Amino acid sequence: MSATTPFLRIDTVIVRVRDLAHALPWYRTLLAAEPVYFDGGEGLAVLPLSHTSLTLWQREPGDAGRAAVGRAGTYPILAVADADAAHTFVGAHGGTPEPVGTGAGVRYFGFTDPDGNYLEACQSCRRLVSEGEVRLAGEQQRRMVPLAVPTPASHVRHEASAR
Repeated sequence: MSATTPFLRIDTVIVRVRDLAHALPWYRTLLAAEPVYFDGGEGLAVLPLSHTSLTLWQREPGDAGRAAVGRAGTYPILAVADADAAHTFVGAHGGTPEPVGTGAGVRYFGFTDPDGNYLEACQSCRRLVSEGEVRLAGEQQRRMVPLAVPTPASHVRHEASAR
């Protein structure tokens, strides 16, 4: 029996680092990859990994010595076609979703699973082009090229979540 789910794939995994300038060269060598997105002001770099990505995100100065949990730690971002439907789904299946936020071409929300693990869901609102055909994100996206570099959902500072 096949279950229905709004989640499409793992979009990215967040790895919080103390110093992005120090961590980035190490991860570039480890993964043999160059960043597809970099924002020194936010302290983040996105490295491609086949069908997903690894996002290095520099911790806030006061976070350097604390254990990394929740949004301050390592967590996956799951791609969804419809953030509102995914939000409802998570709540109906024992998760604890935060309010849906928007920014930088995405709609997203964080949530915890029944064991308290933090995850995030992200709906891309950017239009993608493939072989001259325009499609909305969430459809089959083989060999599609973003018109603009997307920002992973959790990197958008918003009032709905506290860090």
